[in-house]
Amino acid sequence: MEADIPEQRAYYIRQVRYVDGLVLDIVTTVLRRSTTPPMILVVGDHGQRFADIGFYGHSDSISTAVVRERFGAFGAFYLPDGGEREFREPVTLVNVLGNVLRYYFHADLPSSGKMYVSGEQPYLFYAVDPQVLGADPGEADAEEP
Repeated sequence: MEADIPEQRAYYIRQVRYVDGLVLDIVTTVLRRSTTPPMILVVGDHGQRFADIGFYGHSDSISTAVVRERFGAFGAFYLPDGGEREFREPVTLVNVLGNVLRYYFHADLPSSGKMYVSGEQPYLFYAVDPQVLGADPGEADAEEP
C-alpha cells in the first residue's frame, strides 16, 4: 500500500497537473482540426484511494467515504448531437462506452443499475448500494464486476 504522507500527495498533485496540461493540449488540437465533430471521452478508472489506503484488505466492509471516492472517478465527455442524453447521475465509468455505442451506433447493449467494488482477491466482488452515491437503484450505470 502507498504511504499516506504529504510528499506522496504532493507528487500525486504534480502528476495530475502535468497530465491535465497534456490532455488539454490534445483535446484542443482534436477540436480545432476535426472536420466532423468528434466524440471525446477522457476518463479515469477509479478514485485516488486517499479515504482509506487499507481498503483492499477489507473491501467487504467499506465506508461510504470510500465508495464515493472509488465511484467518483474523473470523467469528461464531449458528445455532439445530443449524446449527453444517455448519461444519468451518478455516471459510473464502466457504462460510458456502452452509452456511446448505444447512442451513436445503435448498438443493442444492456445497461445495469448494479455497482460493485473488489479488493485484494481477484474476481470477488461486493455489491454497492447506488443510494450511497445519491442515485436511485434503477438509474445508476453499472460499475465493474
